Amino acid sequence: MYAYEAGQRAVEEALLRRGLHGRVTRAEDLGRYHVRLDIVGQPHVAIIIPTRDRVDLLRRCIDDIENRSTYRNWSITIVDNDSVDPDTLAYLEQTPHRVVRKPGHFNYSRLVNIGRSQVDAPYLLTVNNDVTVISPDWIEALLEQVQRPEVGVAGGRLLYPDGRVQHEGIGLGNIRAGYIAANLDAWWMGRVIRDVSAVTGACQMIKTSVFDEVGGYDETLQVGFNDVDFCLRVHRAGYLVVYTPHAELSHPESASRGRALDPVADYELFWKRWGAEGGIPDPYLSPHVRDLNPLRLRLDRIPSDR
Repeated sequence: MYAYEAGQRAVEEALLRRGLHGRVTRAEDLGRYHVRLDIVGQPHVAIIIPTRDRVDLLRRCIDDIENRSTYRNWSITIVDNDSVDPDTLAYLEQTPHRVVRKPGHFNYSRLVNIGRSQVDAPYLLTVNNDVTVISPDWIEALLEQVQRPEVGVAGGRLLYPDGRVQHEGIGLGNIRAGYIAANLDAWWMGRVIRDVSAVTGACQMIKTSVFDEVGGYDETLQVGFNDVDFCLRVHRAGYLVVYTPHAELSHPESASRGRALDPVADYELFWKRWGAEGGIPDPYLSPHVRDLNPLRLRLDRIPSDR
């Protein structure tokens, strides 16, 4: 064990040399270490929840945020897209949280941008209406990463209700392997914080200044790939996108909207913008993983339609 204790001290000393403050603990796998950075102050986090009907999901999501989250300086803005169910409308009328109405056809990017226009906070947190909290300090886990000056976006670990991994970052891919962007079940890396090309909008904390700098979500990408496109534009602006396993949520995926919406136009626009011969380069994913598809990657063709 002396070698692993020395490794922990080495990581602690690396933090000190960089002027970072936090704590280092040994991970479940010996030789890996968890670094949890101290949060500076108690900045306001504006949570944006797009929704339509399915008040059962929305109520449970908000109840979990209210009752299970250990971080307290947050607000919730619900962006309602044409709810018609009487129970949903009654809930929206009586909730203490801000409700913004946006009628019309479903456009996830527009809903996020509208939510941003209604808040004044240094950090935004997009959350799907069907997520529930697993780790009570999920907001802190995201915030400690986005507070780093070089980081623009952070995302968490999402699990299906049966415990299977849904999302540990998004990888860009190779057409020959059958995908151009996919949620990762990155079992070979272990549960460690790491840089990634993108994270899903189902749980995405963003510096508001960076959101504004890159122009927010692209509303021409209405259903799919908008979160991936946003993260790639954040990279292009010079910021990192970080995945942290310490922000853990349950997410049924597409429970509210289902998969009836066809994002083919989004696929084509995304490929025209970012595609290259053979696929889209991913600097954070080994080509041995990108080109082969026998590993436990969750390689959906459309990973980000929520």
